[in-house]
Amino acid sequence: MSSAAFYGLANILRFNGSLHDTFYVCVEEQLAIFLYMLGHKAKNRVCDIEFIRSGETISRYFNKVLGATCSIQERFVKQPGSETPMEIRNAAEWFPYFEDCIGMIDGTHIQATLLASIVARFRGKNK
Repeated sequence: MSSAAFYGLANILRFNGSLHDTFYVCVEEQLAIFLYMLGHKAKNRVCDIEFIRSGETISRYFNKVLGATCSIQERFVKQPGSETPMEIRNAAEWFPYFEDCIGMIDGTHIQATLLASIVARFRGKNK
């Protein structure tokens, strides 16, 4: 993330997302903790070493930024329409498979944990 994008997001969260500087932690550091945890899949213990804060402080500010981010989602996230595009609806080879689909996740990988009894069904299904 560029510094301009980071500071822009920090300002949006400060003015529209009800995120405020505290006596010890500014909005930018709160956002840095949040993005570090998300971007590096870091545990709380790693972040309290990186940011020289207690685990409780890391957890508190992660949750504050998460709440602020959720409060501004309507500004940036638009739900897909419920209409199926005509090129899919008119194609007999596609429509039965896409009939009840709402949207699509373009190349996004979502980590999931499965029961041991069904893991074999999904092995190699990363596309």
